[in-house]
Amino acid sequence: MSFTDRAQIHVQAGRGGNGCLSFRREAHSPKGGPDGGNGGRGGDVVLVADEQMIDLTQFRHAVHHKATVGGDGEGRNKHGRNGGDLEVSVPPGTRVFRDDEEIAVLGAVGDRVSVARGGGGGVGNRAFRSSTQRAPRITVPGEDGEGTWLVLEMRLPEFKINKLLFDLHERGLVRIVNPGGNLGENPSLQLQRARALVEKQKLQEAQEELRRILKDQPRHLDANK
Repeated sequence: MSFTDRAQIHVQAGRGGNGCLSFRREAHSPKGGPDGGNGGRGGDVVLVADEQMIDLTQFRHAVHHKATVGGDGEGRNKHGRNGGDLEVSVPPGTRVFRDDEEIAVLGAVGDRVSVARGGGGGVGNRAFRSSTQRAPRITVPGEDGEGTWLVLEMRLPEFKINKLLFDLHERGLVRIVNPGGNLGENPSLQLQRARALVEKQKLQEAQEELRRILKDQPRHLDANK
């Protein structure tokens, strides 16, 4: 069992669609005016706290996350479709950092935050028609979506760390031999150290650490359910 509580990912929101340059061409309107539609906005990238997620292991390989682009405008005043938002599931308790600054904490199941906003849609030439500009050939392209690198870090509540370690013991990955001692004055640091040892597969050292801190494990778990 491998546990990952830190990962780096790149998120890229969708680009907005371009505005359209178009003029009506109809039998009953030989001098038809501009009818180019606007482009759709690009999709956002949204992080969502999902109770099915245990840790950040999936992001070891799934590094790049890109939302869809907006559709281009078309003639007959047809606007482009909006790009779909991309939802990226993360475990509850995930902290999000950009440029070493914490920008969000997804502490509870269902928490969500947009981490990259899609670009605005472009403008078609229909929007530029006026009394002095009957046949504008002006359009505006779609805007780029935001793109950035993020660092994700998990901060599990103490009882969840306990459950994780106890699960390792139950699975036989770490064996608690004649557990003794107690949680001590600073249980969080001891539990963090034990978890780090397990992650590094220093099983003998982890046994010693767990032996000191898990004497009252069943009672501690019951109290924190």
